[in-house]
Amino acid sequence: MKRHIQTKVLAMSIALFTLSACIPAKYRVGDQSYQSREEAWAAVERRNAESEAGVSVGVRPLVDRTVLFVFPTATAFSRTLEARVTKTGKTYAPPGTAARAADDFQIDALRSNFKSGAASLKKANIYQDVIIQEVDTTEPNIQPSSKQDVISFYISANADGGGAVTYFQSAKYGKQVVAVDTGRANLAERRRSFIDDIKTKALQ
Repeated sequence: MKRHIQTKVLAMSIALFTLSACIPAKYRVGDQSYQSREEAWAAVERRNAESEAGVSVGVRPLVDRTVLFVFPTATAFSRTLEARVTKTGKTYAPPGTAARAADDFQIDALRSNFKSGAASLKKANIYQDVIIQEVDTTEPNIQPSSKQDVISFYISANADGGGAVTYFQSAKYGKQVVAVDTGRANLAERRRSFIDDIKTKALQ
């Protein structure tokens, strides 16, 4: 089933951030839990590599535009998630605690996933170029142009502001939500679903 890119990974991460002060800290990657950051990070890298490997190499660019791939800095992520947790009446785990280390790992893992998504998009060769831009906000408002589309990750600082969404923006068609088939268990298939949706939107 197609959903907003409010994937199981993102939804689980947000839930973990919200509850971080209430549960024992562990490093989670997908459905797996790890005691050490090193083991967990190796799992993140394996998942990203598997996802990228499933994307076919494009022969030549399909459009004459570039795309700007926008995602938050780690600081922006932490600031927004702290605001969301605080507004629910809970306490965001303070620096130096095991729970905060687990939360920070989730942020790093998500950002790694974004970078991997950009690498996959570049491999697919849909655009003339894929440009990564990190921004100090989780509510980016960068506008597209006739020569450049924009893909941006968005999450509101308001606790009732909904989940995480990835937007595709073009000068011709405006803002659209990126869809991915989260029902697929295979990571490579999920990534291909993401690339296919971007390709459809880029060619429309």
